[in-house]
Amino acid sequence: MENKSYNLIDQLIEAKKIDENFVHMMDGLSLEEIIGIKLETTAKLVKGKMYGLKIYFTLPVIVREACLRYTCRKFKIKNNAAGFLGITVARYNKLLKRRGIQD
Repeated sequence: MENKSYNLIDQLIEAKKIDENFVHMMDGLSLEEIIGIKLETTAKLVKGKMYGLKIYFTLPVIVREACLRYTCRKFKIKNNAAGFLGITVARYNKLLKRRGIQD
């Protein structure tokens, strides 16, 4: 069962961080392109000095946490959230606790 009250896009539009045009433009981009754009814009902000971030090794952690946060808000039932991620409910609960994510 989905949690109908959660919609990140609506929250970001309401906060005026994005608009409908931005959402439509994102539809045409791959995840790899979106990540590449974010890396380029971040590099510009720090004038290319992105040393010591170990981004290659931290990306899996960032992506997994984003997925955990998404499922925590999107699904009312933990079994559905865990199933979406392809893990057991016990593993899902451990990950939420380890990451300090409230469900």
